[in-house]
Amino acid sequence: MIETCPLKVSVYRSGSMVTRRGTVKLEKGSQKVELKGITASTDASSVRLYLPPQVSCSNVQIESFSKQQKEEMQKDLSRKLATLKNKVSIKKKQLALWEGNADFTDKNNISVTEMSDFIEKLPERMEKIYEEINELEQQTKDIQEQLNEIIKQSNARFVSCDLTAQQEGEWPVEMRYRDSRVSWTPCYELHCEDDDSNLKVRLRARIVQNTDEDWKQVAVTLLTGTPDVSGNIPELSAYYVNFRTYRNMNSVTSGSRVMFAKMAEPMEECAMEDTASFESLDVEMKEAVYGEAVATKGDTMMEYELQGLKDLANGQEVIYDIQEQKIDCRYHIVTVPKLSLDAFMAAEVRTTDLEELLRTNADVYYKGAYMGEVYLNPDMTKDTYDLSLGRDENIKVTRTVKKKFTSSVLLKGQKKTEYEFEIRVASSKNHNCQLTVRDQVPVTTDKTIVIDTKELSNGDFDKNSGKVTWNFEIEPSSVKTMTLAYDISWPKD
Repeated sequence: MIETCPLKVSVYRSGSMVTRRGTVKLEKGSQKVELKGITASTDASSVRLYLPPQVSCSNVQIESFSKQQKEEMQKDLSRKLATLKNKVSIKKKQLALWEGNADFTDKNNISVTEMSDFIEKLPERMEKIYEEINELEQQTKDIQEQLNEIIKQSNARFVSCDLTAQQEGEWPVEMRYRDSRVSWTPCYELHCEDDDSNLKVRLRARIVQNTDEDWKQVAVTLLTGTPDVSGNIPELSAYYVNFRTYRNMNSVTSGSRVMFAKMAEPMEECAMEDTASFESLDVEMKEAVYGEAVATKGDTMMEYELQGLKDLANGQEVIYDIQEQKIDCRYHIVTVPKLSLDAFMAAEVRTTDLEELLRTNADVYYKGAYMGEVYLNPDMTKDTYDLSLGRDENIKVTRTVKKKFTSSVLLKGQKKTEYEFEIRVASSKNHNCQLTVRDQVPVTTDKTIVIDTKELSNGDFDKNSGKVTWNFEIEPSSVKTMTLAYDISWPKD
């Protein structure tokens, strides 16, 4: 039985390709060889052997030990374990006898001298038995661990094959296969400073392997693909469009076409707490970096080759730094008061700078302080993307309904609702900052519905989407107020 050891591993987001290597001593001619190393999670159909040109291979099979072979492998250790357990049992009985003989209540034929001699020697004799028991129990534990390892090996599968060598000698043999219990997860960190126009994006890898063996000094390459996901090309089927009729609806005649409009309700102002302050350390500290990787853009996915050889223990998570890059950005505060009264620190970046980022969560650090977690999901159809860096509690936002009045326009046979909202932004910062406020006016594709904007406070208005954007600089301890007003008219019947 030839032992093989992990040499290198290519880890996908789910699953991996493992390469193991061993050395086999062959005589000239053909002989059967058994290779150890594949685990329970190995995909048997993926096992491939790689040999020098002077050695040929045939009749490759994945085998398991028979019940009789397992019993033979475990026989010697099982016998030793049973013998040790019997010795421990005998010593414990001997100890109980010595303790029992120390009771002289019903023993009238024993002299005082004999009693004194027994009591004087009892501690030494009992201590010796305790030491013998401890030593036997330790031996039992060691033998049990060896037996567990033998049981584990006897339950493992192995590769058998017929190798034919052109000449006698020791030859290397490689075994490659897929293993489903190895994977890695990308972990992003965003580091920013408000006095810097760069955003530092750090990519880290969390690697997990549960193959039931520890890997020592293995070359590791990480790939961003997921081979387990179906690679079939989707097929288009016919897409039918028809009119839909609504039935059994309140105040609507069965079979009529209906338009629905939902207006956003104003939100109450949220109470916010002051941000926590952090005392600076007396000694300047430098952050430790856990390794590095060489990034290569392959034909279908990214590859990150970790530098040096790594130890990956079974059942443990290991984190490595893969890549760090700086992205040009513009820091500003973003708020969307119609949906949330929170203000968010954001870094506006070009979406083309995010093409290599994987869609995942990212931890945000501002001046070294942890600010929370955001989800990276850039819309590549847009020029820029706001990376959220967490809430900014020094910006207070309110959105108040100033008017909501419905009336009838008799001459036009219409009904009209007038809406007016006041948006108030207050800064408690000690320096100027750029602010972006976003709201919206409804849009419609029905010509019988008329939407008329009345007041936008000089905001940028996109007629197609109805979005209104205000970009301005706000001074310390100041307040900025904007008005959003519009009318909606529709046939009164």
